[in-house]
Amino acid sequence: MAALGKPEYRYQDVPHFIICISSAVVSVYLSGFNVKLFSREFGGVSIVQSEIVKKHDPIFESKLPEHVVSKRLPEASLSQDGRIVIWTGQYEMEQYQFMTNPKIHAGESVILHDAHKQIPPHPSNVLKRQKSTTKKSWLNAVAEAFQKEPLTVRELDSLMGRVTSEDNYAATKKKIEAYKAKNEENKSSGPSGVFAELGNKMNERGERLNELNQKFSDMNAASGDFLKAVKDYNERQARKKWWEF
Repeated sequence: MAALGKPEYRYQDVPHFIICISSAVVSVYLSGFNVKLFSREFGGVSIVQSEIVKKHDPIFESKLPEHVVSKRLPEASLSQDGRIVIWTGQYEMEQYQFMTNPKIHAGESVILHDAHKQIPPHPSNVLKRQKSTTKKSWLNAVAEAFQKEPLTVRELDSLMGRVTSEDNYAATKKKIEAYKAKNEENKSSGPSGVFAELGNKMNERGERLNELNQKFSDMNAASGDFLKAVKDYNERQARKKWWEF
């Protein structure tokens, strides 16, 4: 047998084998790689008859699998029925049949390899991944806040607990809509052309000024409430006695 696919296992014109003989075992190894090609134990036999083989011809050529740990190739094992077991990972082995024999059947302790199945992750890695996703830090909270849209004045007031007596913005919007409706009625009888377009531009400008005025008034009210709260706090601190601090 000559295994192809790796530089160390290319076909050799003059193969070199090492035969190890002990008192009860005869083994044949491939030189330099410690791969056992054949082994035979002799129990009660006292005389061993050997014959010289003049020519060594490979009986089968096969390529190594794609995922093979080349450093552990010396640990590969060959069986007499045409199977080879190779390390494909640190804790993973695969069994291949390199000689076709339809009579060979998988034993009870043999699990056929399925390349489509993946080993599930270790439970400790899953727990670490879950903790990293569920744990929220101050930096994550700030990053999420920057991803959201900016708050309006009314949304900020609702978050800070400020309650207004009347929604001036809604009242101003109603006045603007009524003014628009009145202008639409006057368009049919009023001037047309350049003067009508000029009137529309003036109306749009007035609406923008009203919205800007509303925003300034809201900001002034908010600043007034803040200053009042600071003043009340300073007065309460001033009325405290020395034993209350």
